[in-house]
Amino acid sequence: MVALLHLLRAFKIRDTYTEDEVNSKILDRSPFAMDHVQLRRFLVDYGMLERKKDGTGYRVGHTWMALVRLDPQLSLSPGDGETRT
Repeated sequence: MVALLHLLRAFKIRDTYTEDEVNSKILDRSPFAMDHVQLRRFLVDYGMLERKKDGTGYRVGHTWMALVRLDPQLSLSPGDGETRT
């Protein structure tokens, strides 16, 4: 779970990402010897990322937004300088 939270920090809450963008962010942040497709699937399965029904976009899951608000370490995306709310 900690590994998935580490990956989740690459995403801004209100932004929508294409599958290619999600894959790129996972590959950029992942120190794990796992397939990025499997990691993306775990993020979706655990509700950390929500996928549109037609598969055209991904967003940070609503249930995880509350966690981000409670944990100051998760409140900022690296380098963006904005608070995630």
